[in-house]
Amino acid sequence: MVIRAATFLALFLALGCGVPAPPDLPALAARAGTGDGDAVEVLVDLLGSGQPGELRTAAYQALVAAGPRVARPVLEACEDSDTLRREAALALAGNLKLPGAYEKASAALADSTFRRRYVAAWALGELQDARGVEPLLRALSAEEGETAKEAARSLVKLGAAAAPAVRSALPGLQGDARGYGLRILGEIRDPLALEALQAALSEPAHRAEAAWALGTLGRREAAGALRPLVNDPEWRVRLEACRSLGLLEARAAGADLERLRKSDPVPAVREWAARSLALLRGQPQTFPNALGEEVEPENLYR
Repeated sequence: MVIRAATFLALFLALGCGVPAPPDLPALAARAGTGDGDAVEVLVDLLGSGQPGELRTAAYQALVAAGPRVARPVLEACEDSDTLRREAALALAGNLKLPGAYEKASAALADSTFRRRYVAAWALGELQDARGVEPLLRALSAEEGETAKEAARSLVKLGAAAAPAVRSALPGLQGDARGYGLRILGEIRDPLALEALQAALSEPAHRAEAAWALGTLGRREAAGALRPLVNDPEWRVRLEACRSLGLLEARAAGADLERLRKSDPVPAVREWAARSLALLRGQPQTFPNALGEEVEPENLYR
């Protein structure tokens, strides 16, 4: 990004030994807040590589405070060759919900040369634009690691607008993407997802995610399908079954939860059984921790 000559001299005038003077961030922020284009461009330039982290953070905060008047330089920087500046610009565009941000974020999410595509996925969630569902679903299927996780989080943010597409895509999702899909449908409490989530309880690779999603979905009729999972050989599946049975207030599962609270070989499962029993019984429950001491679980529902 080219910095106008006058601004360059004002901000980076070399001292006697040739060391540049630090920029006056408060003055820049004040000018940007009045719509001063030169100040905005300098602040956007300061988001790039080679700048100290605290300076980049301060410049970002000043641009947020300046609001939508920073749109043009920020949207231009969403295609910058500097990875850090591009990342910050995409985050700003999403944070400020700038007109044109959807196009920049969706393009960045599809750009395989951009290493920080998770920022583009995050921005699409912040924008709350239903057009973001399709690019986020593509990323959920094609990406790995933090980008896939952020795509899932953003689909949850889009809520009911994302539900039909996620439900439709679910049969074709594989691996981690399928687990994310199950959790998304539970977290957005899609009323039409019950059957698909119950069916997924039989999938060896996704029983835990399906159990978690059913508890979060909040449909009490799912309790019957969840109860057999308290005997599952995988401790994580038993834990999620305990959690969900408590959330669904499945009183018929009280005896199973009591057994797990007392004697499951995994402390985390004993803890969740106690936590769910507390929900069912309306009073705190203890469980034997790894040392065999009877303790109360941390209250996560406060």
